[in-house]
Amino acid sequence: MNRFNRPIAFTVSWKKIIWIGLIIGALLAGIVIFLKPYGGEDYDMPYGTWRLAGYIFPVLAALLLLHPAEMSLYKRQNKRWYILNELFYLFISSWLCISFSSIYNFYVVNDLSGYNLSTYLDFLWIFAPPYLPIIVPLLALLRANYGSIVIDQSAPKESSLVLEGENKSEKIELEWKEFVMAQAQQNYVRVLINRTDGLEEQLIRSSLSRIAAQVPQAVQVHRSYLVNLDYLERVQGNARKREMTFNISVEPIPVSPKYFEALGSLLSDSSR
Repeated sequence: MNRFNRPIAFTVSWKKIIWIGLIIGALLAGIVIFLKPYGGEDYDMPYGTWRLAGYIFPVLAALLLLHPAEMSLYKRQNKRWYILNELFYLFISSWLCISFSSIYNFYVVNDLSGYNLSTYLDFLWIFAPPYLPIIVPLLALLRANYGSIVIDQSAPKESSLVLEGENKSEKIELEWKEFVMAQAQQNYVRVLINRTDGLEEQLIRSSLSRIAAQVPQAVQVHRSYLVNLDYLERVQGNARKREMTFNISVEPIPVSPKYFEALGSLLSDSSR
């Protein structure tokens, strides 16, 4: 399947976004204060250490400014966040952090006036690049750590489905209530269907991401499995092996760590 269309954890909480901004901003400020790159030992402005410590604020402001936009996209995608979304976010957020830091560096750290495009480009091409290999991976790591997957069961479910393969003449027609799961198998997808006369398996030449786009109400609990949560019975396992079991005679399937937590929360909420 197309790995860029795989759902991943998303950081919803404003509080966690603030923590991420503070951590990254503090790291940036610490590098500038203690490692003194670009001749920082000659920096002797009044309250110089406090000015340098203030690099926390442009980073924090950039992440807070971007959060409403990413939240809007997240909700439009039925509370799903994909690798492609995250890559685009990392690019935009890094650019905003650099841009805000450039303005802060000019007006606060160096107490200058007359900021212009040339000033910005100098900062962008000369001063910013050494920090990106540190800041971007840390931002991605913190978002993955603080993020979670939410399973939205409120989305409308189409009753009738038509799954099309790469060859448009290859189709599987079924009802949503009959769809149990789809499993990626090299160049094919195995579709398990709960017909009135028993379980039925069909192979269709496609990618799992293509099938997922045709069954938006299904949930991809693992990189190789797309399931109908109406058939969920329980989740079980430990840190090394996590499984989802079905309420019909189907073998348990593996579950990714983030979905293990989300499914556990879903079962807990439904039992109340």
